[in-house]
Amino acid sequence: MQLPAVLWTCVIFSLCLADGHWFPQVNIPHIDKLVHFMMFLGFSLACYKMRMTHILVFGLALAILTEILQGVLPIHRSFDLRDMLMDATGLAVGIIILYWWKI
Repeated sequence: MQLPAVLWTCVIFSLCLADGHWFPQVNIPHIDKLVHFMMFLGFSLACYKMRMTHILVFGLALAILTEILQGVLPIHRSFDLRDMLMDATGLAVGIIILYWWKI
């Protein structure tokens, strides 16, 4: 993995595993889903030097791992399958952008 990908992975872990009480309460419906989408879109783009299949595999593993950890750690967070869906959607859009960009 290249440095941008490592740093972006650290950002994802930091945000996903931070205590839920640290985040301000905002009255914007589904803002957390948009954040998940953007984090994993950014992950895909940060991994631009990797093979697209590796981006997908590592990204999905990261999405699954962070959601499982949110469900089991005492951080006032919970497992949410919809978050994983938005993570995967962000990954897919990023991979499509990278594919389009490299042509």
